Amino acid sequence: MNKILFLKLIYVAYIAAHPLTNTLECYFDEDKIVSITGYSCILTDINVNITKRTQKIIITGVHNEHHADEHIVNIKVFDSYMPFIVPEILSAFPNIEGLEIRKSSLQRIQPFVLSTAPNLKDILIVDNNIPVLEHGAFEGLENLEHLLLVGNHIETIEENAFFGLNKLQTLWLTHNRFTKLPSATFAGLTNLRKLFITHTFLARIGAQLLHNNTQLQQLVLTDNKINEIESTFVDELGNLEILKLKSNVCVDEDFVDVKEKINKNDLVEALGKCFDNFAIGGSEIRRESPENIVQRVILEFHGKFAIYSENGDVLFSN
Repeated sequence: MNKILFLKLIYVAYIAAHPLTNTLECYFDEDKIVSITGYSCILTDINVNITKRTQKIIITGVHNEHHADEHIVNIKVFDSYMPFIVPEILSAFPNIEGLEIRKSSLQRIQPFVLSTAPNLKDILIVDNNIPVLEHGAFEGLENLEHLLLVGNHIETIEENAFFGLNKLQTLWLTHNRFTKLPSATFAGLTNLRKLFITHTFLARIGAQLLHNNTQLQQLVLTDNKINEIESTFVDELGNLEILKLKSNVCVDEDFVDVKEKINKNDLVEALGKCFDNFAIGGSEIRRESPENIVQRVILEFHGKFAIYSENGDVLFSN
């Protein structure tokens, strides 16, 4: 990080409330969010009062010479209370390419809210509390290349949460709490190169989960609770070069990380237990599905009993 050029105050004003003073620290940045460097600002101490429905947030300030809001490329929100994405932050800095939200009590990414920042290429959201990643959370971000969602206590990822991210290359879903993923979770991520799912409670990997991610080169699934893997889960991943699966329930501790083109025969030998568990689990699911449940009904009759056909013919009588 180069020398801090200036320190200014940002005023967050509320209707029917006194303005709150917060710190905005700007500099020319080599400490990139993921890939974007340039004129960057750190915003701290935002305190959103969610009980005030008429709340309005106004972001203002004085930049150093030859710079203005439209020159900012990275915004970093730290150490705040911001339970939802504040749209005014995005509208105040119209040309940002990087957004980082860290330790700011974020609880929700509203559908479409980020679409007002269509130039975003990097998003890093770390150490918040987002129980549900909603459908359309990142819709409108057609230029997004890197998305890191780390340590956010995510329990549920809705189908199409990543809808519209056609250029996404890197996705991190680490240190979260989800146990399963919808089969179409990554369906639209046709340019995905790297996927990291580690330190979660994910238990099952089906082949459909990665069916459309044919450009995937690196797949890291370590330190989860995986006990079932469908044997065809890499069949569509012809470009996969790195596969890491250690520290999962069904994976032997001697499993050697794959760091070259995948050999299916080697996987069958190394992950046989995972494949067998998936086959057994799939059979159990099919057996227990409503259309396959056969109920035996025992009826006890006292006296005369008969069964007739639709035509009135006696089919059975006692």
